Amino acid sequence: MLHLEETEICRTAGWSGPMLVWGIICSRRSGRLDQPGLYLVISHHAQLDWLAQAEPAPYPPTVWLCFAGDIRHTGENYRAAYGIAVALVKGVRHLNHYARADEAEGIAASTVAFRAVTEDLSGPVSTCNSATVLRHSYVYLSYCP
Repeated sequence: MLHLEETEICRTAGWSGPMLVWGIICSRRSGRLDQPGLYLVISHHAQLDWLAQAEPAPYPPTVWLCFAGDIRHTGENYRAAYGIAVALVKGVRHLNHYARADEAEGIAASTVAFRAVTEDLSGPVSTCNSATVLRHSYVYLSYCP
């Protein structure tokens, strides 16, 4: 989903499964954070600031922290963002989206940098957007435990 508000529409319609919000979560009318199965993609430090100001929730969301990599999200310091996220939510996961995965050499540098910054951090890892899986499946397969 693009907006956190959309999760309430889905819950009202009867959906009780997990929901991933990759988009605007910092709006003033931000929907509820206390929903079981809520996953937020954090791609900017302002989103962490917003989470820090949110009311505590009985079901805190899980965060996918988006690595800067090719698309330069999360700002300058992934490790600092990770430390903040760990203090705010129940689980932090690591995401490398690979903006250039459709290119033959489009993931090499980002893969090296992502592995270096996440190798000793706890939490699941995702490097599998569709272009990566289709063109560079060896990276996806080699990163899975």
